[in-house]
Amino acid sequence: MTRTIEVSRAASAGPGEVWRVLGDLEAWADWLPTVTRIERQTAGAAVSSGRDTSGPAVEAVYRIEQPKLPPTRWTVTDWRPGTAFSWRSHRPGVVSTADHVVRPLAGGGSEITLRMTFAGPLAWLVHWLYAGLTRSYMETEAQALAERADAG
Repeated sequence: MTRTIEVSRAASAGPGEVWRVLGDLEAWADWLPTVTRIERQTAGAAVSSGRDTSGPAVEAVYRIEQPKLPPTRWTVTDWRPGTAFSWRSHRPGVVSTADHVVRPLAGGGSEITLRMTFAGPLAWLVHWLYAGLTRSYMETEAQALAERADAG
């Protein structure tokens, strides 16, 4: 069973500027009101050569503290500089996957898409308990990211 929440927001800044803000994970607590602390726990696996590897490697682990939520460890599962990244968190009965996507808009600017997917036997319960808070946080995060990127 899976449950998904998705939020999209336009930014006047181009994808490169949005990514510069989004991809600096360790600075999130400085500008995101939904993150009180974030710290890298492990560096992750080596990334194959031949591509831009700025940012964390796949399997890098971060510990995030957020208001109204227990501290959570997130493991980077996909890192595509300038475009997208995903990370995953495991709790008993549920796996949470957060996707962060930036794409150019035809008329200029960017579209920011944040997606949270809960999977596993307790996904329905976690969604039922946390969907409102999760959506609120994601809307706040997309708005804050757009504003920070637009401000340069």
